[in-house]
Amino acid sequence: MERAAVRSGLPILLLVLRCSLMNCDGVVVNDLGVTPGTGVKSASATPTLRRGLSVSVDSQTMSATSPSGGATSTSLHEVEALMRFRMMIENATAEFSSWNANDVSPCAWVGVHCGSRGQVIGLNLSHFHLRGSLSSSLGQLSSLQRLDLSHNEFSGPIPRSLGACSSIQHLSLENNSLSGEIPSEFGLLSNLGELSLSHNNLSGHIPVSLSNCSMAKVLNLSANSFWGEIPSEIGRLHTLATLDLRLNKLSGSIPASLSNCSKLEYLGLSDNHLSGLLPPEFGSLGRLRSLVIIRNILSGYIPTSLGNCSKLESIELGFNLLSGPIPSEFGRLGGLKHLNLVNNNLSGNIPVSLSNCSMLQVLGLTSNSLTGHIPVEFDRLKKPYYFFLSENDLSGAIPPFFTNCSYINLSRNRLSGTIPQHWSHSLRSLSLSHNFLEGPLPNMVGNLSDLYRLSFGHNRLTGQIPANFCPSGLGVLHMRNNRISGQIPPSIGNCTALFSMDLSNNLLVGPLPPSLQFLPKLKVLALASNELTGGFPNWITSLPSLQVLDLSNNSLRGSLPTTIGRMHGFKALKEITSPDMYVYDQIEINAKGMRLLLEKIATVRISLDVSGNNFSGPIPEQIGDLLGIRYLTLANNSFEGALPPSLSKLHSLESLDVAGNRISGVIPNQLGAMSGLQYFDVSFNNVTGPIPQYTQFQTWGPEKFQGNPGLCGLPLEPCANTNTTNSESVSAPVSAVSTATEVGPSWIIGDSISGPACLVGYAIGFFGFLAALSCSDSLRRIFYSWLREPHDDDHGLEADHYGFRF
Repeated sequence: MERAAVRSGLPILLLVLRCSLMNCDGVVVNDLGVTPGTGVKSASATPTLRRGLSVSVDSQTMSATSPSGGATSTSLHEVEALMRFRMMIENATAEFSSWNANDVSPCAWVGVHCGSRGQVIGLNLSHFHLRGSLSSSLGQLSSLQRLDLSHNEFSGPIPRSLGACSSIQHLSLENNSLSGEIPSEFGLLSNLGELSLSHNNLSGHIPVSLSNCSMAKVLNLSANSFWGEIPSEIGRLHTLATLDLRLNKLSGSIPASLSNCSKLEYLGLSDNHLSGLLPPEFGSLGRLRSLVIIRNILSGYIPTSLGNCSKLESIELGFNLLSGPIPSEFGRLGGLKHLNLVNNNLSGNIPVSLSNCSMLQVLGLTSNSLTGHIPVEFDRLKKPYYFFLSENDLSGAIPPFFTNCSYINLSRNRLSGTIPQHWSHSLRSLSLSHNFLEGPLPNMVGNLSDLYRLSFGHNRLTGQIPANFCPSGLGVLHMRNNRISGQIPPSIGNCTALFSMDLSNNLLVGPLPPSLQFLPKLKVLALASNELTGGFPNWITSLPSLQVLDLSNNSLRGSLPTTIGRMHGFKALKEITSPDMYVYDQIEINAKGMRLLLEKIATVRISLDVSGNNFSGPIPEQIGDLLGIRYLTLANNSFEGALPPSLSKLHSLESLDVAGNRISGVIPNQLGAMSGLQYFDVSFNNVTGPIPQYTQFQTWGPEKFQGNPGLCGLPLEPCANTNTTNSESVSAPVSAVSTATEVGPSWIIGDSISGPACLVGYAIGFFGFLAALSCSDSLRRIFYSWLREPHDDDHGLEADHYGFRF
């Protein structure tokens, strides 16, 4: 321990000896290191000196600390300040081994840069993953010109003492976890050219004093929690080139005084709560290149004066409340590359003058009220890349210039005519859904090797799917709600990257092609409402990623294979996803008694739907192995036998629909313990016995249990024998008048009329009708389908990608 004490005290002792040789006046020693006499002295400093340390120092050490070593009072002052800073770091890494208090100068230390006279002018420890707080000793580096501590894990407040670094020109503390307010003392930094505090936890008002930093060129305060108004005094910063205040909580109007920042090139105010008008004075910003004010509450017209900003390359005003027409004056902006006006209330035609913006690459006008035709003059554009014009009221044909684009979304308009046959080989995404397009599918699609997404759903397309329709890189193929006929071509199996395929609501016939088993990434397979025949293929159970299977409303028959329990994707307790897996278009599924519309989401609920077919036989016990399933819909088939108790293992199950089958036996008591089950429908079967009591079953209406003459208990009529349990099979003959008076009214008009109030003849007629239903599969399916018309109240989930809806 004595040796350790000597080692720990040696650097301080050497520094004291060094100062005694060099007449370093006013230097004292405390428990933290060396403190200049002008600073705050520790109470323990004097006793430490009085005690002294008995350490032998050889002549070699003494010579190292002689005046010939070049030490000055300034360098010692900076060594002490930097050592204080280091002591506040909780995880000083190996790189700090060069930081040593017995050095006469810090100029050889990692991250430290010195000027010609040996003074510290720069400290750069960016991306060192340092954790701790910032020491106020940094303010003692009076010659500091550049401080970069970005991309670390520093927390706590920004030291006010930094306001004393009058020489500082570059101050970067971005990407940390700093909190508190910006020190008003920063207004004293008259030489400050760049201040970057983005991506921290800073809050409070933006200090008006920053307007005193007359040399400022870059002010980046983005991704914090600043609130209040933008100080109009910032307009005094005539040298300001970049003002980035995005991702804060700023409110109020945008100061027109910012137009006085005549050298401004970038103005970023996105993701705040700014309201009011966009100042027309901005038209005087002759050097402005990027105007980015997405996701605010701006209203009124877009100023036509912006057409005077001749150097504008990017205008991004999406997700506001802007109205009126798109200024035709934008056609003067020959260098314009990005125009993003999505999700506003803009109206009128798309200006033909935009075709003069020959460099335009991105045009985002999604979700407005634009009308008229898409200008054919856009063929003048040299490098069209992204064109998003969806969710408007555009009409007419698809212009030929689009065949040169890479990302196109024209969905949800009133476009008509046929789909062009020829497209650019660089095409990556093409969405033409929800229009009035007709005619055949383009044959050239199979040759587009870069194509990842193809959405033609909800049109009037006819003909068959071409044999070579599917390029190998295609990930999303959505063509639901058309009039496409013929069989699904086996060549679809060549689309090995296919992630989602939706061909529902067409006129497809024949069996499911076995080649689909070679799609290892297939997650969504929706083939509902066609005329498909055959059985449930065994190979479906071997698709490793499948999590949504919708084969409803076809003519499939046979039994469900016992191998259904092997479906790997349905066993997952969470949805399979990856960065390149996005379901951009809507996926409709039967769940909770309605058609659920899930759209533009990266993950989808695990769902199996084979309703509306001719499947028969028992429900496989192995279906209880699909532990991740959320929605299970087996309704309107001819399944028979009892509900398998293994269903109770499906703890993720939210909806179970087995209505309109021949299921018998009792409802397993275990199902009543499934707390996550939100929807259950066993109506129109042959289920008997009491409904499990004191469970969520009592929260559902009687219509979910109707059509089962032997079923009783809440929410139906009470059971005749209250001691009957689910372990007993309850007999309920169809011809029994007593049973009719109990169950009949509950089925027809609910609980408001009791059994004795019903006429016996009415009950007999009712159960006669039930008997007819139980004897005739076709009559039961027709009647059940009539009761279960799809709801129009769809529920959509949306996700945007870089401000655009794909």
